Amino acid sequence: MYTVKDVSKQFNISPHTLRFYANKDLFPNITRNKQNIRLFSDKDLEYVEMVLALRHTGMSLPSIKAYIDLCAIGDDSVMQR
Repeated sequence: MYTVKDVSKQFNISPHTLRFYANKDLFPNITRNKQNIRLFSDKDLEYVEMVLALRHTGMSLPSIKAYIDLCAIGDDSVMQR
């Protein structure tokens, strides 16, 4: 499991940006420990990478959120993506 600090260093983004994206529910399965610190799994890191790539293309946050929601549904949503 990785903290916000770990992930922000790995992806070279600010902790503030990472928390902002998390608050927008762009990472669907983030957990928190007993101290209420966000913890990212390896699967969550895949979502971080995807969100950053989509932002790099100029996609808006609401569009990214819609795409992430479709991805979470699974293979049944491939045509909608």
